[in-house]
Amino acid sequence: MRTGLRKLALPLLAAVAAACAGAEDDPGDSESPTPTPNPSAFPTATATPPEMPATIDVGATNVTVSLPFGLSIDGTGTGIAGAVDVAASVGTIAIQGTSFAVAFYEKQPWPEFGYTLYQGLVIGSSRWDVVWAYCNAGAGLAYIWHEGMTGAPLDYYNASGTCTDTGVATSTTVAFPAVSFATPAPVTGFTIDGAEVTLADGEPGLLHVDGAWRRFVVFGTVDCTACGGAGWYELHSVVWDHETDSAAFAIVYLDFATPASVLTAYARSIPDFTDTVGVRELDATWMSP
Repeated sequence: MRTGLRKLALPLLAAVAAACAGAEDDPGDSESPTPTPNPSAFPTATATPPEMPATIDVGATNVTVSLPFGLSIDGTGTGIAGAVDVAASVGTIAIQGTSFAVAFYEKQPWPEFGYTLYQGLVIGSSRWDVVWAYCNAGAGLAYIWHEGMTGAPLDYYNASGTCTDTGVATSTTVAFPAVSFATPAPVTGFTIDGAEVTLADGEPGLLHVDGAWRRFVVFGTVDCTACGGAGWYELHSVVWDHETDSAAFAIVYLDFATPASVLTAYARSIPDFTDTVGVRELDATWMSP
């Protein structure tokens, strides 16, 4: 069993991108500190769920939650990413020229290079995007990483503006519209075989969560085989709960250092805006391209 959970690959991807652009402070393949995971125990599984629906339909989100930080951003990005207006970790962000509701829920310090990363969900009536804001204590908002479940693949964009964090737990209201979009086509090249998680090449997978099976689709991947250590892949996925008509974004890690297990992490669901997947290390064998 692994003893630490890697940070999101995004800091390391930024390092690779910066290196390609000739950035002055290239972190190279250095390892960053890893928080300690708290994997959840699995109850006995229930029956196999229905097939993944052709369309993901989730009702409106309107919940008050407590987050361990209070993020404010007043800035703008380039390319796909536009104006960002966030207070108490919620607000709006422009994607491809249209403003959508955004809520940030995950914070990842990266002190070696002066960044703090904030991961957020962006929901429109017919789209679901994931963004990562890179904040620098001295320069403010530096980058915005963006990934669309049915749109643009993961990429980063230069950004500017102010970016502040209260550093204390903050109560905030997350409000998203109801959303409906075609279920993403599964990526190919990966298989997982385990008692609690399975994935056939190019097909939806099955994940066991708190006594029930859920379908998931891998819609995007991150190749971090050169990110340090043994390297890893990330399978960015949407997890469907047919019993509650809810969906979650989650990352499934395939780490070459642990070829007999996979890890789930950094999940958030709608419409409840909670982590319904959890940090789980699951015994499983896997294959990658």
